[in-house]
Amino acid sequence: MTVPHPYPAGWYRFRYSHELERERVVSARFFGRPFVGYRAASGAVSVFDAHCVHLGAHLGDGRVVDDALRCPFHGWTYDGAGRCVQVPFCREVPEGARVRSHPVVERNGTIYVWHDTTGAPPWFDVPEVPETSSPDWKRGPVHRAVIRSRVHEPRENAVDTSHGPVLHARTFPPYPGTKGEIRNWHEDPVAKRLSFDLVNTFGYRGGRRETTLGFELVGPGHLVMRSRLPTDTLFLVPNTPVDEERIVFTMLTFVRRSRLPLVDSVLASLALRHLVRGLREDYVVFERKRYLDAPLLSPADGPILDMRRWMAQFAPPTAEADAPVRRIARVS
Repeated sequence: MTVPHPYPAGWYRFRYSHELERERVVSARFFGRPFVGYRAASGAVSVFDAHCVHLGAHLGDGRVVDDALRCPFHGWTYDGAGRCVQVPFCREVPEGARVRSHPVVERNGTIYVWHDTTGAPPWFDVPEVPETSSPDWKRGPVHRAVIRSRVHEPRENAVDTSHGPVLHARTFPPYPGTKGEIRNWHEDPVAKRLSFDLVNTFGYRGGRRETTLGFELVGPGHLVMRSRLPTDTLFLVPNTPVDEERIVFTMLTFVRRSRLPLVDSVLASLALRHLVRGLREDYVVFERKRYLDAPLLSPADGPILDMRRWMAQFAPPTAEADAPVRRIARVS
């Protein structure tokens, strides 16, 4: 059985911006490895491999000094690019003394770190999401969960239109005889962007009502979802691999401001709570499900094949990366 690579190339959330204050150091474990990040007094963010090149102390126990990160063990000090700029009691810094730094972009209220197992530099960008910096929009609550999954699973789950009326029947009761439908599928091969709408039909006041949830992905780690229920709402959904079996699934909410700030906060909380109820039902399935590289799909399943094909472009360039797409069978 061929399983998609656990660490496809892309930009991934390291922290949300409001989670990292100035002159603070944080530790994280992503991609099966330890990292540290810090925000300098200037506001700039750097992310390094976690251990000092001197004797291996963990830099997460260090502190920020003059916009640099000082090791807690012997005081070796690294600038924002990872270069050692000071060694106590020495006039010169040993040649080649540096920790590996990782490309970082901060936008959309998120600190993104680039990861590519081949070591390649970033080959696509993270777009600006206008709502996240607009004064007309308010930041709401965050959902965070560590789940048993790889990053491709939640993306594939979004286009699996036939599971909703079964798994989520109580949480999101559909109009009898209906299921979700994917519309407006569009791929931008240059920007590595995929957008589509998930349209569901629900019973409403004795009739039917369609609701649309818009999706925009850039790479495997960045997802924006837009909805108009219960008000104009945006969900920022950047997922990051922890190791080969787990990801950090997060969702940050934004709502359009009204003249009633308290109402805005309540609506943001309600919107997130509503989605999280469904997500937790998915988490239960993810915990015990097994990936099949050649599943038997029906015409009712939605564009699962297309999502697998699109996600495969971010896998390392090996023959196995294409197998999940080539070997899928389809039955009616």
